[in-house]
Amino acid sequence: MIPAVITAADDALPLARADADAERIIRTEPISCAVGCSACCVQAVPVRPAEVRSTRRHIDTLADDERAVIEQRIHDAVARLRSAGLTGPPTDRVERREMVERYFNTGVECPFLTDDGRCGIRPVRPLACREYLVASDPTHCGTYEGAVVRIRSARDPLMRFAKVSRALGETDSGWPAFAIAGPIPPAPEHAPVSPIQVTQAISAQRRPSPRAN
Repeated sequence: MIPAVITAADDALPLARADADAERIIRTEPISCAVGCSACCVQAVPVRPAEVRSTRRHIDTLADDERAVIEQRIHDAVARLRSAGLTGPPTDRVERREMVERYFNTGVECPFLTDDGRCGIRPVRPLACREYLVASDPTHCGTYEGAVVRIRSARDPLMRFAKVSRALGETDSGWPAFAIAGPIPPAPEHAPVSPIQVTQAISAQRRPSPRAN
């Protein structure tokens, strides 16, 4: 449900999700990604604080046994990543790319991945996961520099939501396991903003000539 006014990034998140999901629907390229395919679920996925809060709320609604499994997987993922010298995304772009590759090479699966290769938090999965689509054979997703044919989003809702989040006073992004395991900051207070303004900020501008790349 979209509120009459937006006072936090949490309120804008449904708009960004809807925009990212719409991208998948209108695609004309053949999409290789399907339910149960988890070849890309070892990547350093960026998540905004609003996404972390949404994920935390979702986890808290699960049955005790489901929640316990996810909590343990979060704990295990954090432990393995820390043992590999990874504690979170750096701010330097060059260093970040190196860290992302190191993260991938650890082979640490997303803590929300189920035993049958499905997303255990699919309704609230990160924007980065929603917009990540490939047209190539999923077997290529198993290597960092593989022959992956990425389908680029036409509107880049991930980047645009990041800008909206910063405008609403949010801090930068993190990695899911660390973000969920650590203290989760509350949404900062902000003066009311029109949903129309936020929708335009998230989806109005388009990338030039979107195509598989």
